[in-house]
Amino acid sequence: MLLPSLASAQEASGLSLGKPLKPKNKIGENYIRFQKDDWVLRCLATADGNDPCEMYQLIVTGEDTAIAELSVFALEAGQPAILGGNFIVPLETSLTQPMVIRFSEDLVKQYPYSYCTKIGCFVRMGFTADEVDLLKAGDIATMTITHIAAPSQPIEVPISLKGFTAVYDKLPKPVVQ
Repeated sequence: MLLPSLASAQEASGLSLGKPLKPKNKIGENYIRFQKDDWVLRCLATADGNDPCEMYQLIVTGEDTAIAELSVFALEAGQPAILGGNFIVPLETSLTQPMVIRFSEDLVKQYPYSYCTKIGCFVRMGFTADEVDLLKAGDIATMTITHIAAPSQPIEVPISLKGFTAVYDKLPKPVVQ
């Protein structure tokens, strides 16, 4: 009886070591599907497993204080923008001064605020293919906002683009119906 067991133990190369299973996410719960450097692919668990995902970054100041959130999502083909985005900035941001994004030295755009909730004020924006190419090729974009207490002193905040391309490449594109 022992001899077959010993022989089998010596031929362990064909044995399975098992595969760890990830715990199943609860329906309606956000989870991180992929992360690269400063960007994550954040998804929402659904019953059918066709989980919608977005690119996400929490933007912090030099003192590691959260100042904004950026979520980016794919849009259906055939529109002027290929990505949509939502910036959330603090409530004490001056809404009379538009938010400014510097994509490169040659491309700077301003965007109006759409609305505010108890978590912050939202800027909804679209990114063209050329802007996405600049984000993929760059290291840093710059966001400029203005605090209501210091309207003459705009606040420039760098947005890290480290990991943008890797996460963008994993972002599910909408299925055209």
